Parts: sequence; C-alpha cells; structure tokens
Amino acid sequence: MGMGNYAAFAEVVSKGFVEKISPEKFQNLIEALDEVENMSMEELAICAQYQEDIFGELITKCSEEDAKKIYDAYNDLCMDFAEKTDLSLYLMYHNAEDRGDEVNGAFWCVEGVYTYTPAGEKYKNEIGRKFWTNFG
Repeated sequence: MGMGNYAAFAEVVSKGFVEKISPEKFQNLIEALDEVENMSMEELAICAQYQEDIFGELITKCSEEDAKKIYDAYNDLCMDFAEKTDLSLYLMYHNAEDRGDEVNGAFWCVEGVYTYTPAGEKYKNEIGRKFWTNFG
C-alpha cells in the first residue's frame, strides 16, 4: 500500500467559545485535568482522537479513578454543550509537523453544521473550517 498525505478538515470552534457556552462544565474538566500529574488538554485530546475508547486510553495514562473523573467531566461538557447548542462537541489532536496546517495540537470541533442546520446557522460566526494533512 502506498504512503502519502491526505486532506482532512473539521468545523472548529475556539476554546473560549466552548467555555462561554458551558462555563461550569468546562471548568469542571479543567479541574479534573489539573488534579492529575502530567495530564493536560493535549493529553486528553490524544486519548479522545478517535472517540472509540477514550476511557481505556485514559487508563493508560493515569489511575482508573482519575480516568473516570476526567472521562465524566469531558462527557458532561460535551452533553451540556449539545443541549445548549444542538451541536455535537468533541476534542481532537493533530501534530502539524511544520506543514503549515491550520490546526496543531488540541482543538475543539463541532458536528451538525456542514449544511448549516438551524443550530449551525445560529452560531456560524463562531465556527470556522480548518484544514490539515495526514500522512499514512
């Protein structure tokens, strides 16, 4: 199989926008991350990257008790955000490796705006599409 770069994109919102929509839940996530040594938003984004087994990935980086706290805080934030905006929120990670991509590190994405649903139309000034390339 050949290797090469391929294009990717996401509907990206700022950390500030996420915090503005769900300030209490966002703060709960920050506090849960701060309680665990060497755990950051970047580390959580790496665990959350594929949305398949975030909890299992977290356990590889911290205790089961700490992983549950972080996992619950992350899910609470995403659910609260969805209730308030009708948009699905998730965290992603990308290492741009000096390629000049529009994202690098942890970033917040939303789903449900591709064709500007009523929720997407309402927040379209807060949402930007970012592009990057992956190698594989």
